[in-house]
Amino acid sequence: MEKELQKYLKDGISIGKKDDYYQVFTVPTQYFKISSLDELTPETFEKAEQKQKDFQKMSDELFKFGQLDMGCTRRPLGLAPKWLIQEKRRNEISEAMSRYLTAGLKVPTEWVEEYNELVESIIIT
Repeated sequence: MEKELQKYLKDGISIGKKDDYYQVFTVPTQYFKISSLDELTPETFEKAEQKQKDFQKMSDELFKFGQLDMGCTRRPLGLAPKWLIQEKRRNEISEAMSRYLTAGLKVPTEWVEEYNELVESIIIT
């Protein structure tokens, strides 16, 4: 393994082969797609990690916006979109699993199962 990639892979990596692409997962990047394994470069990881950070920031802002009261008469607060709640939960589970792995602890099976269910539902929708 090249030294320059070690910092991106230290918490583990999962690569799945799909029909015409690879699906890569790391905790900081979450899932991203590449067409060739040659694309596993520091630049690719940085771009995927930034994309995940931007998505999280946007999700947080949308969530906060839905909770703001602008001081004007408006409809009662409704629900946050299901995808947003699922994405936040997936991130929470991912972060918890990372903390357990870093501490050398076994990740509870329930967490892994829920995480996988969320990933499937997010990919499908």
